[in-house]
Amino acid sequence: MNVGNAVFVDAVNGNDSTGLRGRSDLPFLTLAAAKTAASSGDTITVRPGSYSGTNLLKDGVNWYFYPGGTVTQTSGSGIFDDTSSGANGSVTSVIGGSGRFISNAYVIKSNAPASNITLNADFIGGSNQFLVKHSGTGTITINANQLYSTTGPVIWWLYGSGDMVVNAHVIQGVKTAIYCSGTASGGGQLYVRSDLIKETSAALSSEFGAISVSGTNQLDSRVWVYASQIESVNNAAVHVKSNKLYVTAQKIFGPITNDGGELWVINAKLSPLAGQSSIGINLTAGTSYITSNQIEDSTTSTADLIYVSGGTHYVGGLAATRVNNGNGVSVSGGYLTLTGLSIKTLASYSDLVQTGGVLTVLGCSYDAAKISGTITQGDPRVAGAAQLGSGTSLPADGSVYQLFVTGGHFYGWNGSLWKQLDN
Repeated sequence: MNVGNAVFVDAVNGNDSTGLRGRSDLPFLTLAAAKTAASSGDTITVRPGSYSGTNLLKDGVNWYFYPGGTVTQTSGSGIFDDTSSGANGSVTSVIGGSGRFISNAYVIKSNAPASNITLNADFIGGSNQFLVKHSGTGTITINANQLYSTTGPVIWWLYGSGDMVVNAHVIQGVKTAIYCSGTASGGGQLYVRSDLIKETSAALSSEFGAISVSGTNQLDSRVWVYASQIESVNNAAVHVKSNKLYVTAQKIFGPITNDGGELWVINAKLSPLAGQSSIGINLTAGTSYITSNQIEDSTTSTADLIYVSGGTHYVGGLAATRVNNGNGVSVSGGYLTLTGLSIKTLASYSDLVQTGGVLTVLGCSYDAAKISGTITQGDPRVAGAAQLGSGTSLPADGSVYQLFVTGGHFYGWNGSLWKQLDN
């Protein structure tokens, strides 16, 4: 049967000697032979079966894989590769269908200046340290049910690269699932949408996390992540060291850390997995804007639930609760503004601790008897039931009470001094 602009591959009935372009009844046996026969504008249709393959990209040639079509690569640089080891130049190609792609190198590797590659797949997996690497200035789009690496990160996106879009049900890697690094400027954005983003390594590393934005600070590069759940076994769930990271997630298992980048996080619940030694929020540098409705502690760690040692950070939400040993919020350096949190810790531990830097609270609730250091009150709504105090004399400042009754008069703290309100 004659079919225009089409090439067919069949693992059972194909024959590279008799296969013909445009003939569905004369399929090829191998992917390499089909690629050689295809011309720009053709679509290579791959029927169910197991195939070996590497360097399948050809400019202007598309692929379509039926469900059950599996490509395994054991040699070469990448299954779809536009680098000097592959197509050696910019390629436009759409890989459609529901194929499975398994590699001990790369499934996609791109460094060309103008490639436009779209890969639709049921499964992308393998044992290489990275399965997808984008360092060119073209555009890569991936739509998959599952991306899974057994030895390292799944996605490696370098700053200064072109845009990359990843939509997947599950993204799971070792040490990190999504890794961003590099030194180049020039913009580019990475967009990730997933139900589950997970890293499975038990090894602690400050450089990694389920999502890790590291490298040199080039603030024209941005990473956007939308997920139902982000999970880390023992590293950070969300880690930023440079550039800009935007995260929206319902549930985050594992710490949020900032070591020097710009970070925006919105999530419903933040809690550790059982046995994690690092919990909550740990901010050492950079700038953060974090909103988490519920922040929970670990069953084993006594680390501070929220800890700031440098940078400028804004953390808000509804509840920060410790049901195990440890302090609630601690600031040893930098600037932290807390908004709207109800902070609760066990007896003998502190809700708020300030040993350095500046800790400001806005509309928070906490036990005034469980604080140490200087706590700056940002507005008259703070401290919950501890807003109103009384005594024989006015306190030195309004760090504990915003309103105070003494000597038969009512006083309010305006941020710098007490003012009598009933004169």
